[in-house]
Amino acid sequence: MYTNVYQSFTFFLKIGRINREGEVKVAMEYIYYPKNVCSTEMKFLIENNVIKNIEIRNGCPGNLLGISKLCIGKNIDEIIDTLSGIKCRTKDTSCPDQIASALKEYKKEYNK
Repeated sequence: MYTNVYQSFTFFLKIGRINREGEVKVAMEYIYYPKNVCSTEMKFLIENNVIKNIEIRNGCPGNLLGISKLCIGKNIDEIIDTLSGIKCRTKDTSCPDQIASALKEYKKEYNK
């Protein structure tokens, strides 16, 4: 979905794999372009509404790496509840809040 240059847009890619038990697992690679923060791209790997990986481009490297690692293995609803509404300095949003926004958008699009 593309919107104007001042708003975020997203990209989705389904990735399938077969586990040892022969079950097909489908993970979704989800790319989100946050707005009004220093980070410029957030890439999620989500399987069954659980975060498998997060990569964030730009922003405060140590903080974002720590936040990303804390999110791995957690359900997206837990992450949304935890990170929503966090502000950075005088901004109305923050990188953690944008992670929550990305996951809300993901849920809206894929958990209908």
